[in-house]
Amino acid sequence: MMTGIIRWAVPLAFLMHGLGMIGGMYFIFTKGSWLTKALGAEAAFNPARIFVAAVWLVTGVAFVAAAWGFWKDLDWWRTAVWIAAPTTLVGVALAAGAIPTGTYVGAAMAVAAIVALALGW
Repeated sequence: MMTGIIRWAVPLAFLMHGLGMIGGMYFIFTKGSWLTKALGAEAAFNPARIFVAAVWLVTGVAFVAAAWGFWKDLDWWRTAVWIAAPTTLVGVALAAGAIPTGTYVGAAMAVAAIVALALGW
């Protein structure tokens, strides 16, 4: 089990990122994205926006689950991060231009999580 600041900081970062991704679905439905504009899908609810929002929802739920798994020292938290981190990058790429600038910090966190897991953490 992790101790010290890591015990608190990692699950808190995962939780905040996950909740941010879930909340960020607002921007998908209100602002669209380059994908929805490229497909000419300007309606609030259309297949392109629903797909991008689903990617964001999966990411958010997986990061919230990872936070819980890390906090409880459950073996599957890494699997949740392996799902959440790459889908963060996909979600941010699909919504680029429609999301707040701070969202890109979450993408950097996802890259850091991938690197940490790839190095055996």
